[in-house]
Amino acid sequence: MKSIILLLPLLLTGCFNSEKEDLSLTHLKLQRTYQAEYEKNFREVKVGHIKYGQGLYQAMDAIGVGNDKSLGIINALRDEVEFSKLQVGDELSASFNHKGTLVGFSFSQNLAQKHVLNFEEGEWKYQFVEEETIWRPRLIEGKLGAGSILQEDLKAEGLSASLVGNIIDILLCKINFRYDARAEDKYKIFLNERWYDGKVIERKILYTSYDGPRTGHH
Repeated sequence: MKSIILLLPLLLTGCFNSEKEDLSLTHLKLQRTYQAEYEKNFREVKVGHIKYGQGLYQAMDAIGVGNDKSLGIINALRDEVEFSKLQVGDELSASFNHKGTLVGFSFSQNLAQKHVLNFEEGEWKYQFVEEETIWRPRLIEGKLGAGSILQEDLKAEGLSASLVGNIIDILLCKINFRYDARAEDKYKIFLNERWYDGKVIERKILYTSYDGPRTGHH
């Protein structure tokens, strides 16, 4: 009986040690699982925009995409994106994993459309992501004021400098604004505007007209 009593603490100690080992092993497995999930899902995203006078390679370098990766990305997107028509404000983003390796890239010229690349199985896989948008017509009409010019009137309507330039180019084939434009000349611009999330992301010119005593009606 005495020897049995003496063995009990040893048995209990062995049980406790076994439980501790089991708990430690479970904790280690959970730690490894968590670490694996963390490494798999971790993404550091760097976002940049094309600035005035900046080229594509410069913009990519600014978000951590070096020249060694840039060429591969451009080649992967060349059939989908016209990089020759870059605009100020175009958005680029780069995704890096926990080791700092580039694993994703996206390029967007408006809020509703995005060209996405993911590095999988040793190559870039392309995906085009497009959100639902609404097209709405818009008519802009008015008269030139004393000392005003058509460009400034259209910019005051919220049109971008590039769109205003396109409108002027359309009319320049018929009108010499420098010599013939006068106060009280009338103009109309009919646009189709693409809306997403409460903002205009694209505009198309459908119709333009200009009417004045010296210019005539065009």
